[in-house]
Amino acid sequence: GSLTAQGEYVFAVTKRRFPRNLQLFRVGLDGSASPKGFNRTFEPSRNGPAGLAFSPNGKWLYGTLAGNAVYRLPADTEGGKLGSPFIGKPEAGADQDHLKSPLGLAVDPQGRIYVADCGNNRIQVFTAEGKWEKSISVPEPRYVALHPKTGALYVLSSPAPAKEMKFKLVKFES
Repeated sequence: GSLTAQGEYVFAVTKRRFPRNLQLFRVGLDGSASPKGFNRTFEPSRNGPAGLAFSPNGKWLYGTLAGNAVYRLPADTEGGKLGSPFIGKPEAGADQDHLKSPLGLAVDPQGRIYVADCGNNRIQVFTAEGKWEKSISVPEPRYVALHPKTGALYVLSSPAPAKEMKFKLVKFES
């Protein structure tokens, strides 16, 4: 999940039967439910939780909502189609323009988007406009977070076989 500029927490729930839907819920920090939940239909290849992050100005919601891509939606959207990927392509790949099983997302104060590109063992960093900036090698990154004061990047990875459920937290200085 992710916090909005208005202080709401947004989290995703997936429906496992067909057609698979992703529903986003908004909850106020005081525990109140927001009526602004909305549904998304996504590709059968996406079974896991969606990574979510908001732009610094709160205008955009970024999410690993379908396939091997990051989508950008207006933060106040009520529903509709996902449209075209903002970052990546529907098909998996290993070059700068492709992702493979993206999971977690984070956005820094400058609007750069950090994507845990799990299938390619890297964190991909993109500008606020969606242009590739750099890659950071990390074995099987799952989630990313940025420290709000220091800018340090934290990555939760699971380099061990999935059945062992061993995770490693890696810190990169800003």
